[in-house]
Amino acid sequence: MAGTPTTPELATMPTEILCMIGDNLSVHEIKELTLTSKQFREIFLPKLCKHLEFSGNMKGLTDSLHAYYTRKTASFRHLVHHHTRFVTFEVTNFDDIFKMNAWLLGYGVKTIPIGRFLADTPSLHGVVFDVWLQNRKEAHKFLSFIRKGPDWAGPKHLYFKKYVEESTMGKIVGQFKAGALKGIAAPHASLTGCHYDELARSGAHLTSLRLNKYSFLRQDSSALTSLNDVLINRISKDFPQLE
Repeated sequence: MAGTPTTPELATMPTEILCMIGDNLSVHEIKELTLTSKQFREIFLPKLCKHLEFSGNMKGLTDSLHAYYTRKTASFRHLVHHHTRFVTFEVTNFDDIFKMNAWLLGYGVKTIPIGRFLADTPSLHGVVFDVWLQNRKEAHKFLSFIRKGPDWAGPKHLYFKKYVEESTMGKIVGQFKAGALKGIAAPHASLTGCHYDELARSGAHLTSLRLNKYSFLRQDSSALTSLNDVLINRISKDFPQLE
């Protein structure tokens, strides 16, 4: 930790100053500090929990979520329960479809417990999905697994990190209880007319929406530099609560 105070010096500083220092440290440096004293663990561990990420193919994602419940300590889950603000689920392809089939047959998988994690983490402000499944069978399996169980009551904000098929977007959005979502954001390049239609199905309660107007206007529409009346009227109708 070049350029930062030594551990004894840090121990004499007010909590507010320690938090400011922690904002400029790497995850590795913060982890090192948490090993030196109970005081530092109490201050810095919540910082490590603010944004969690579960990633991998369906097997890796499922294993990571199960490990969170079976291997992580109760104290760590308590920190996540109270301090995690965002969670990212990055879903990647299996190397080939035969490996997916072997996993399905060998493990008897019934669900991917994303919904359980969201329900168990009431402090969440948002969930990020980074889904890129080119094989339709694989995409169908993923969606069927996450949709088993109760509809999701939160968090209030949903983000799509990269391009996502409109049907995948629609099913993820549709997994939330009516009125639960207040904001949706997707990369500009990923929105098409079909994507817009999927979002509009859940538009009645949204207060924030990020989109690119050129992505769903017709190809022959005039290239205006500002929103035109047709678009404004359509958005006002489909998303009446936007602020």
